[in-house]
Amino acid sequence: MSRAYQNWARRNLLLNDFGDFKRHVLVCEDVLAFLARAAQNRARFDLIVLDPPSFSNSKRMQPTFDVKRDQVALLRRVAQLLAPGGELLFSNNRHGFKLDPEVASFAAVEEITQRTIPEDFKQRPPHGCWLLRRLAP
Repeated sequence: MSRAYQNWARRNLLLNDFGDFKRHVLVCEDVLAFLARAAQNRARFDLIVLDPPSFSNSKRMQPTFDVKRDQVALLRRVAQLLAPGGELLFSNNRHGFKLDPEVASFAAVEEITQRTIPEDFKQRPPHGCWLLRRLAP
């Protein structure tokens, strides 16, 4: 929901030749509202990058969000939006975060943290990162 992060993402997309903003969409809103609308519209995505906050009690979002508590419900809803063969890149920086084993009931999970960490941070990774592919219904 951060406009500053949206602007940062837009600049990065442009710098990496992904400037077709009809195809590469940035959305700045409560993710739960977006997910409900996308599911209702039967939207499908080839790639979803999901980097939720560790915790949020923003007045623009109800109820509060806790990535540890809410990860399974969030990942299930997001995975349902993947197109066949689509991938979900899930990252978060909550210290000590563990992916709930229940996620494997609806997605193939590959932990890729070490591939996403710069050399300077290998000893103490600042985040965890997973690649998820939706399992066939």
